Order: sequence, then C-alpha cells, then structure tokens
Amino acid sequence: MTDQEYSLVRVESEDQWHAYHEIRRQVLYEDRGHFGKYNPNHPDDRDANNHPVLLVLDGEPIGAMRVDFVPECDYAIMRTVAIRKEHQRHGHGTALLSMAEDHARVCGRALAVTVSGNWAVPFYEKCGYEPYEWDASQMSEHGTQMRRLLTNT
Repeated sequence: MTDQEYSLVRVESEDQWHAYHEIRRQVLYEDRGHFGKYNPNHPDDRDANNHPVLLVLDGEPIGAMRVDFVPECDYAIMRTVAIRKEHQRHGHGTALLSMAEDHARVCGRALAVTVSGNWAVPFYEKCGYEPYEWDASQMSEHGTQMRRLLTNT
C-alpha cells in the first residue's frame, strides 16, 4: 500500500452523500443479496452525534462507515465498515477503521465499540477488538459486541 494517499472525509456535500450511500448499499446489502432493503434516508445518518465518513484514496471514495458518539458515554460506536468490492482485501478497511478510531480519540473517546456481523469478527479481532458486551439493547444473534481501547500511541 505504498504511495497511496488516504483521507478520512466527513460526509457533507451531495456528491459525498451519494458516494456514501452507493458504497454502503452495494457492499452491505446488494452484495449480500438484500436488494431493495437499503434506506438512504435513515435518520441516524443525519443525527448530529453521528459522523458519516468516507475513506478517500487518491481522490476516489472507496470506503464508508459511520462513527456514532453517544453523549453520555466515553465510547464511539464504529458502524458498518464498507469497502468497494474491487478494493477489498488490500488493507483499506483496516486503514478506514484506524482513521475513524483516531477521529474518536481526538473527540475525547477512550473506547471504540462495534456490533460485528459474525462473518466480520476475524477482521475486528485482527484490528485489536475483543468480545465485550457494552449495551444489552444492541445484542443480536447475527452479531458480536466488541471493543478496543483507544490509547494515545
């Protein structure tokens, strides 16, 4: 991955929203056979405490996720890391998650948490996450709650 320039961009413009939804719809829904189920108008995407972001590589949006901040908690929720299919398995998801964790750390969060789909648990473990129940209301038979301490390294 040398000579590649990443940036983490908070989604604000219409073009950025289009790329964000296109990536998430394709990777998280259509590539998994869930056609017509994606909601590009989900209110959580526009909540002031939530930060939809794009991973931009050499000027091209290749990844999307959302970082949610719960005001009364010291953690950030990492939501739905999605990398365009043609860019998967090259370390871009790890880069996106790492940059999102840096953003959370700068915003004063000490912990990153997620509800990982069971198929993605090995990815999160590779990124330093461990099973950890952080919110009983987020429990799911289709996923595992996980966490990673955010240290100033």
